[in-house]
Amino acid sequence: MTSSPLIPGSHTSHLAPRTSDYSSDLLVEEVPNPPALAELFDLIARRPGASFLDPDPYAVNRWHSACFGYDPFLTFSSKGHGITVSLQGQSRGLRGDPFSYLHGLFRQYADGESVEGHPGSGAIGYFGYDLRHHLEKLPAVAVDDLQLPDCVLNFYDLLFWFDPASNRLCITSSGLPFPPGADRRRRARERLQDGLDLIRRARLAGQRTPPESPHNDAPLESNMSKEGYFKALEAVLEYIAAGDIYQANISQRFATRFQGDPWALYGRLRTRFPASFGAYLDCGHFQVLSNSPERFLLVEDGQISTCPIKGTRPRGMTVEDDARMIGHLRRDPKERAEHVMIVDLERNDLGKICKVGSVHVEQFEVIETYHTLHHMVSTVAGTLEEGIGPIDCLRATFPGGSITGAPKIRAMEIIDEVEPTARGLYTGAIGFIGFSGKMDLNIVIRTAIVTGERIYFQTGGGIVADSSPKREYEETLLKAETFFRTLGVGRGPKG
Repeated sequence: MTSSPLIPGSHTSHLAPRTSDYSSDLLVEEVPNPPALAELFDLIARRPGASFLDPDPYAVNRWHSACFGYDPFLTFSSKGHGITVSLQGQSRGLRGDPFSYLHGLFRQYADGESVEGHPGSGAIGYFGYDLRHHLEKLPAVAVDDLQLPDCVLNFYDLLFWFDPASNRLCITSSGLPFPPGADRRRRARERLQDGLDLIRRARLAGQRTPPESPHNDAPLESNMSKEGYFKALEAVLEYIAAGDIYQANISQRFATRFQGDPWALYGRLRTRFPASFGAYLDCGHFQVLSNSPERFLLVEDGQISTCPIKGTRPRGMTVEDDARMIGHLRRDPKERAEHVMIVDLERNDLGKICKVGSVHVEQFEVIETYHTLHHMVSTVAGTLEEGIGPIDCLRATFPGGSITGAPKIRAMEIIDEVEPTARGLYTGAIGFIGFSGKMDLNIVIRTAIVTGERIYFQTGGGIVADSSPKREYEETLLKAETFFRTLGVGRGPKG
């Protein structure tokens, strides 16, 4: 008689089993001469629940996060205190703290070990900025006009992993959600065969013709006029002068009509403007296209690191112009002061969950160059206390300090006061959490949401005492340039 997979019961973490019944029984298949990862994903990209984490074009040391999955065995979503868990077609509604429920869920499916360096099974999805309400008592004045879930995570038993350095593609199949035994082994074999069949289909299909670049005649709108943005910044500067905060990250949200294929749009985006932490998520009635350059958290082998970005300059027209821009960025007292404040904030956040004396700055004020701009980046790292898992790390650090401000709580209160619409997914996190405890998440910047026939994307910048409203406004346009160009719209809102 076939046994049924375990259906999650309570949203409270203390009811999850302390020792997992899901010991590792992972099947791993290496695929020689694989098709390109994006061409392979193209065959299933339009299925709800499909998730794609892009390889990093600028580094070769994080290939474990270059992966995709489809047909999740479980989907977790939350809005406020409402939680929906869908397990193999059976949905259940609950109420509670999503972080507590996820803590128990990851422990329930824990594999406990990896195979050949792979995290194995796990979840891909997003944590929206407004999950902050489960961590701190904060106001909710801004209008939540999009009404999207605060969190969506898809749990996969079948994942495709790609190493761009060696051009290796591996498929992992765990047989979840069944417990160990014959049914789990059978499911693992069947699902692995599904993955191999997808490879064969991709090879038969051959290379696809890239979609044409769009031209969008629809007007580009913003949730704040230029004058409104200046007014918001003036209010923030008054708070800084009064000593309420030292810094706050203030953003504006752009929107326009979009009637095309979201995956095809992401294909143009990743080809023209590759990013270190790009991602594509099909969440059913909406899609997420992330072109983020910033890592939020990497958790692996008891270590944690975060890589805040603070400091931006546009690219120059020549090598000499680039060198001059980088020199200005390195020497700018405003940019450097802003950067130091956020590095200190991140050190404080990691200190909540790391062993005493282990938190340190691995890299400081490194300049990273992308297609349209230069960024100043640092890396803060530490050794986790025993028993600290990925969800504990999120609780201690979310949302990232680089996109809130300092002090973090007061900065978030002020953001809610001066930004007219709720951030939703923007400035949250997207990425992978493995049942073995590994986690790699980005900061949700340079990210678009397609819902209905509209596309939304949001950009901002850190405001400090000597910030110029005009320059800060121009920086939001500079950061949105990749989407302006990819969508074929003019630079900045019309009218």
